[in-house]
Amino acid sequence: AVVSTQSTGGATGMIGDPSGKSQERVLLSNEQVIENKLKIKNQLEKFGIDVVDNLDFYKNMNVIEFLRDVGKFININYMISKEIVSSRLETGISFTEFAYQLIQG
Repeated sequence: AVVSTQSTGGATGMIGDPSGKSQERVLLSNEQVIENKLKIKNQLEKFGIDVVDNLDFYKNMNVIEFLRDVGKFININYMISKEIVSSRLETGISFTEFAYQLIQG
């Protein structure tokens, strides 16, 4: 039997996907992110899909561990060349939205 697994965005939801945005996203409250995750999880589980939360991958890391264990494997040139980042370089993109790629995987 094939088991399908999907990740919900506890971590990415806290930042907000900058895709398609010309300005900084408004950050959601913790409560709104949790509510959104639960709605998505409930929908996916109806189809027999196992759901994991990407916040579980990062919630116990401090910034030094994150930079060392995750950032070490990321190429900045690749990140800058992504359309969403390159389209915002002149108008500005926050480090938060730039770093979204790091936790998105």
